[in-house]
Amino acid sequence: MGPSPILLSHEEERIKNWILMKAKLGFPMHPEQVMDAVQSILKETVRKNPFKDDRPGKKWFSLFLNRNPEIVLKNAEVISKGRASVTEEIIRQWFLELKDYLKSENVLDILDDPTRIFNLDEIGMQTCPKSGKLLGERGKKNHYIISPGQEKQQLTVLCCYSANGEYVNPMIVYPYQRLPSHIMDTMPDNCAAGRSPTGWMISATFYEFIADIFYKKIMERQIQFPILIVLDGHKSHLSLELHEFCVKHQIILVCLPPNATHILQPCDVGIFRPLKLEWKKVVLKLQQDSTKSITKSNFAPLFNEAFLKATKVETIKKSFEVCGLYPFNADKVDYSKCISTRRKEINQSATSGIELLEDDLSFQEQILSRIELQVPPDMLEIFLNAYHENTEPPTEKILFSIWKNLMDDSVNINNHKNLNEIPVNEIEIQNQINPLIESEQIASNSDNLSSKNSDSLVDLNMNNLDSPSVCLQDLRLPEKSTIEQLSNQSNLNECVEASIPVIDLCATSDELNKRNPLADITNKNTVEDGAVSNSKLDKVIVNREEIDLIWKTHLHFPRIENSNNNKRKKESPTVFAITSKQWREKEDEKIRIIQEEKLLKEQKKEERLAKKLLKEQEQKEKKKLREENRLKRKLELIEKNKSKKKKN
Repeated sequence: MGPSPILLSHEEERIKNWILMKAKLGFPMHPEQVMDAVQSILKETVRKNPFKDDRPGKKWFSLFLNRNPEIVLKNAEVISKGRASVTEEIIRQWFLELKDYLKSENVLDILDDPTRIFNLDEIGMQTCPKSGKLLGERGKKNHYIISPGQEKQQLTVLCCYSANGEYVNPMIVYPYQRLPSHIMDTMPDNCAAGRSPTGWMISATFYEFIADIFYKKIMERQIQFPILIVLDGHKSHLSLELHEFCVKHQIILVCLPPNATHILQPCDVGIFRPLKLEWKKVVLKLQQDSTKSITKSNFAPLFNEAFLKATKVETIKKSFEVCGLYPFNADKVDYSKCISTRRKEINQSATSGIELLEDDLSFQEQILSRIELQVPPDMLEIFLNAYHENTEPPTEKILFSIWKNLMDDSVNINNHKNLNEIPVNEIEIQNQINPLIESEQIASNSDNLSSKNSDSLVDLNMNNLDSPSVCLQDLRLPEKSTIEQLSNQSNLNECVEASIPVIDLCATSDELNKRNPLADITNKNTVEDGAVSNSKLDKVIVNREEIDLIWKTHLHFPRIENSNNNKRKKESPTVFAITSKQWREKEDEKIRIIQEEKLLKEQKKEERLAKKLLKEQEQKEKKKLREENRLKRKLELIEKNKSKKKKN
């Protein structure tokens, strides 16, 4: 048998559920955070353990993962708070609005033709992607790889795919006002070049792609119009020029719900990941073959190689399917990506009475956990050996019989965890325990032991279980020194009356509150003149509420801040269809408001300028008046001096 476990099985279950719940809510933890929580719990519950400073190490955590294979270490994708706030209701409402809009335009048949459904999005391709772990000499710290390009440089590529698995020529956006000839000379036939001052997508560049590349490609394929393009609502995708062009050429542009591209956009869901993996392979191959750097001049042919390898018909089709775009079905969307949906599932499980933590334990398991916590480790090891060998220990047969019976019940309950509820029959528990006590009474009578004292050893008053004062955590059992005395006593009567506290299931809340929850539970009882002092006999056990409070304090969940909706301005409903009349009216209204604000700013500016001129004029007049007064005083002084001279 190995050493006794530090945490009981239901306690590890509680930690496991805590880890999984936080991961579902978008707050996955580092192993150090889990070990911090366990350390704090062990310190506050004053539990003996082999850890240094009560802190478990990497070995314990590794074994914990082995015992709980549902938990694994893996990389987490970072999402913004906006994406975390997306709900299933918003997504389903978008599907309904899109279908209603197409129906109102009499073009609902688009949803049945995969060649007429498109998705496009930009992707940033780094000229020096992360290489990952590479082979090298063991023990050497300085393990380098020569960079194939500028470490922080990337180029924007606009990709477009249809639901039937085809693609439109991607556009590589270069940070130039005018494209150099050496870039155009290396451009592959199935790629296009775009430009912008910064290399990012802008409205003019996006309009150029739709009008000069996308539309011409659709015309070459002789695809039936109108067609549907689903894209994100970035400002570079929204312009009046684009609206007018799409309306004229029967191209329906529909924006996805805000912050929902990781759920509804095929490019983000399944297409771009293989593309980035193939790009990384191309870069690594170039590093091994030559020391030539990746620049703007040779980027296009290298990207085209990765693009053709990553573009697979089945991958594109599957990406449209899991996003619910084709076949058009809102139920195909993976709503588990919505953090709000996960939170709702956890709240529903809690309100329906399904407790995932310690409260899920049955009455038998709770008693068993308290017994195992207080029985000395060596005695518990003897019990376990006897249990597995189907024998009895040499001593403590009564305690072993109770422990064995509760252990059997716990095993039976664990075998039926798939049931929604496992009823606990108090009468059956009492019927199981009473024969054990009676059998021990018969054995004790043969050894001149009193049955009354045998009943005092374990006092389980099942009739009081319904009382609100019952505290299952307040189980007081014989200590190690007391158990050792049992085998040496010839009279059980003296032992029971002198040194064995009972299992008190009927303690009142006032009595529990008087006890010190952090008292040393390993105090040894001493016998003086056949009796033990009450202060040393009254071994203190942390009651259930206090233990639960300690666990809840350290296995905490982050507080989710709810925004104050009252302070928000009421916004008009979002119009997702960019080619709709409502969107145009809304844009015209925005333009009108912008023009009015601009006019108002100009009026205020003119008013400020007029006030400034008026103020300057007043200041000039005041200055002129001061000059006149000064000259007047000067003339008066001269006249006064002249008059004085005449008198003299």
